Amino acid sequence: MDTVLDVIGTLAFAVSGASLARKQRLDVIGALALALTTGLAGGIIRDLLVGDVPPIAIREEERLLIPFAAAVLVIVAPRLVWSVRRPIIIFDAIGLGLFAVVGSAKAIDSGLGVIAATLIGTISAVGGGIIRDVFVDRIPETFTPASGLYVIPAAIGAAIVGSLETSFELSSAASAGVAIGAAALVVAVRLGSIHFGWRTARLSPLEAPTER
Repeated sequence: MDTVLDVIGTLAFAVSGASLARKQRLDVIGALALALTTGLAGGIIRDLLVGDVPPIAIREEERLLIPFAAAVLVIVAPRLVWSVRRPIIIFDAIGLGLFAVVGSAKAIDSGLGVIAATLIGTISAVGGGIIRDVFVDRIPETFTPASGLYVIPAAIGAAIVGSLETSFELSSAASAGVAIGAAALVVAVRLGSIHFGWRTARLSPLEAPTER
């Protein structure tokens, strides 16, 4: 089940990356680069952290075709992609949720604890998006309150999966249900934060002490 969720998450992130490339009016190479980066970077970081090398995206070469397919879809059929309201945000939220739970579950399967699994799941979920935003020369939305909650829902979803997987001996069906439910929660909180304006507090600039 984790493999299915991983593939869907890769596709969702890749579509968001390619869609952003189109929004930024990049060329075909830019669309492919953002699709590959957004779709695969988080999973590669996750696999490196749990010692699964070479990363599955490299080991199973058919995974490399997913971002290419997403980029082609956005390039040749943009109306199909944009028929989904606000596709970059929606696909990004789906990828966020799926990568958070898959990353956490894989960390637990590797023998790590809940805290480590939560951290790895969160890094896996946000890593590709951070690199994507850096590529288009903008502050990663992960670091700004204006974009709504991003890291927090990913961490919650990863923590739920890690906690339940370590606390109970779950069957394959139960594990799949937990993963899907946690991913759905991440997506709901992420999109809810955008719709209702939930956000973290912005830090005020540090002022130098006044001299007397």
